[in-house]
Amino acid sequence: MDNIIESNLNFCAVLQKCPQIGHYVIGIDNHAFCKQYMRNDIQFKNSNGNTSLYITMNANILGDKIDKVVAEFENLYLKYIEIDKFSWNRTLMEWEEFRN
Repeated sequence: MDNIIESNLNFCAVLQKCPQIGHYVIGIDNHAFCKQYMRNDIQFKNSNGNTSLYITMNANILGDKIDKVVAEFENLYLKYIEIDKFSWNRTLMEWEEFRN
């Protein structure tokens, strides 16, 4: 999460609960969109003061402190991340290796 927060890309990360698969996902969106439509969501700023991570309303149960968010994410997904399975297969309804 620290790498996500400290990124200086032209985009920001958005953590939300995907209604289609029922799991938390991290995607990216442009800053203008996030500033306009996610101003009431939980925000984390990088060391330059730029908002780089948004947690949407449907994921705010994960917390508003980065340590709590990381702990919750690890609790839910660490076993899959450790074996490089972090892409959801909708057909099989299971985690698998990421494919481009």
